[in-house]
Amino acid sequence: MTETASQPIAADSSSPARVEIDPGHPDVARIVIDNPPVNAGSLAVRAGLLKAIEEVAASPAITAAVLIGAGTTFIAGSDIKEFGAPLADPQVPVVIAAIEACPKPIIAAIHGAALGGGYEIALGCDARVATVDAVVGLPEVTLGMIPGAGGTVRLPRLTDPARAIEIIVSGRRLKASEALDLGLIDAVAEGDLAVFAAAFARAHGKRRLGEAMPRPYDEAEFEAAAAAALREGGDRTAVREAVAAVRRALRSPFAEALRKERDVFQVLRVSDEAAALRDRFFAERRARREAAAAHAAEAPR
Repeated sequence: MTETASQPIAADSSSPARVEIDPGHPDVARIVIDNPPVNAGSLAVRAGLLKAIEEVAASPAITAAVLIGAGTTFIAGSDIKEFGAPLADPQVPVVIAAIEACPKPIIAAIHGAALGGGYEIALGCDARVATVDAVVGLPEVTLGMIPGAGGTVRLPRLTDPARAIEIIVSGRRLKASEALDLGLIDAVAEGDLAVFAAAFARAHGKRRLGEAMPRPYDEAEFEAAAAAALREGGDRTAVREAVAAVRRALRSPFAEALRKERDVFQVLRVSDEAAALRDRFFAERRARREAAAAHAAEAPR
């Protein structure tokens, strides 16, 4: 991502989310997430985002905003360490509700990775643009949960519901080119990501996915995808609940589907299976760090 000059206007410079204004283009603000190393969606980030959205909504000079990550990534996911205990407020659905309630369009500008809660925040925005090397995905099922901030409800409003099941249950990362083909992003950025996103914001108004209907789909294809997911998922609870959540997104009112998805997520995130999978995730990450450190130590100097 190419950096362009901008000036912070947020009063709290210590916040990991801030509003910046490019003096050359003051009408479109940047909401910058700055929580290294991967901009995880921690409590401080969520609180900072709420404040930043309030600033954007209240400023008469700002007509739109670009939500973008500092450093090398967008939001690589929620802070997994928080999942084993009661989640502190504000939680991700509250941040997304604030984005949707903001009268000004907010465009997600994705570089690096937008995963899990990070991609769900992007889904709550009015559009999504990404660099050619960006990836998006909803890996919660691989951690014994389901997406809990609208992923199962909004994704079928962007892409074929049968494909939504496959994406959610597999937890795989989609490169920008595939994500564009499937409707998961709206454009691949040309040139500077922030500048491209600002131009996109000027050209497009509010587009709340909660006001959209699910994509048209073939019932037989959908049920075949559901059956394949359940078969390949080995009767795991998270897989069953993910399939049920996507099915509910097609047949229930939007708000009701969101509430039920969140209820299921809250139960699954404190389950024994989710705890074991989180332990494995952290163990594998430690092993990679230790292997990298050992390799560096052995390298000739």
